[in-house]
Amino acid sequence: MIIFKKLRYKNFLSSGNNFTEIDLNSNKTTLVVGTNGAGKSTMLDALSFALFGKPHRNINKPQLVNSINAKQCLVEAEFNIGKAHFKIVRGIKPAVFEIWKNGTMINQSSHSKEYQKILEQNILKLNHKSFHQVVVLGSSSFIPFMQLSAWVRREVIEDLLDINVFSKMNVLLREKTNLLKEKLKNIEHEQEITKTKISTQLKYIADITALTEENKKEYESRIQASQNFIDKLQAENSELSIGLDESVSEAEQRLGLLQDRKQSLLLRGQDRQSTIRDLEKRITFFEENESCPVCDQAISDGHKHAILLSTQEDRDRRKAEIKQIGTEGFAVESEIDQQAGLLSTLRDRVHKLTANSKEISKLQATISDYRSHIEKEIGADLTQARTDLQKFEDDRSNE
Repeated sequence: MIIFKKLRYKNFLSSGNNFTEIDLNSNKTTLVVGTNGAGKSTMLDALSFALFGKPHRNINKPQLVNSINAKQCLVEAEFNIGKAHFKIVRGIKPAVFEIWKNGTMINQSSHSKEYQKILEQNILKLNHKSFHQVVVLGSSSFIPFMQLSAWVRREVIEDLLDINVFSKMNVLLREKTNLLKEKLKNIEHEQEITKTKISTQLKYIADITALTEENKKEYESRIQASQNFIDKLQAENSELSIGLDESVSEAEQRLGLLQDRKQSLLLRGQDRQSTIRDLEKRITFFEENESCPVCDQAISDGHKHAILLSTQEDRDRRKAEIKQIGTEGFAVESEIDQQAGLLSTLRDRVHKLTANSKEISKLQATISDYRSHIEKEIGADLTQARTDLQKFEDDRSNE
């Protein structure tokens, strides 16, 4: 039970800068009387402000400070609860809020609201509504109990009987029930989602199984087609390579000999042409000159005729040789063309053989890729799908 001992205040509403002190425990009963405006309601406002930080009447907090001094508003209330003596100090400008128990101030919370909770819940066990309704019965603002709203009546009764813990328990249980309902609803929702996932995954596995077999057959068909083409190219290469190296070597060697023969004939022809030019110059000299230009002796007709006849015969013989060289050169040139054509054909076979070999290597790499795709990607899709299905089933078991 609360037994109020003393109330003192200054600069509160109409009170001045000196403390107004009221002793509430000098007798068993204290009666405060006075004319209107004497300060009776101010005393109740001061007590309410000290305990709850708000006046008994509906007055804004800034209006509680004396309008003349406008500062150092301070209210102190002392009371006993059992053997403990409490003193509450509360002020405005500057803001003050202290709770003293048996001469020692209770550690202040970091927030004034938390400090107020300590006062109301642990010490007074009364809030402002209950204090206003039960302790201070002001005629100006008093509302009969039964005219209060249901929740206010409940709050007053719980404060008086100190059973508000049950309401708190009820609220906590209701919140816990709501949380459990929400959790249950979420679990049911997750189970439905998991069932849908499993159903969808089963259909997906069926589809991917069929697709996997179809893809596998398609890639195996491609592998077989590629292998058939490889076999064809290898058979063709076998035919192309028969005696190819020896034939190419022989053709190149024969062509080299023919080209050497052609060069030799060209040189012989040039030599004969040079000789013929010299002979024709000699013939022209004897035909145009009657004496020797060196010794200035006359050249006899018989001697001239013999020299001209011999030189002309030698010239004609050289021309015949040139003609023979030309005939041989034509034959060599013809054989060179034939041999070059043969060598070109052989080289085409070499190029074809090389191209076939490259194509075979390319097809073998393609076959390797196809087989890797069958083993890894096509099979991996189905394996991953089954792994996901097992995970969904495990999730459903754990829910």
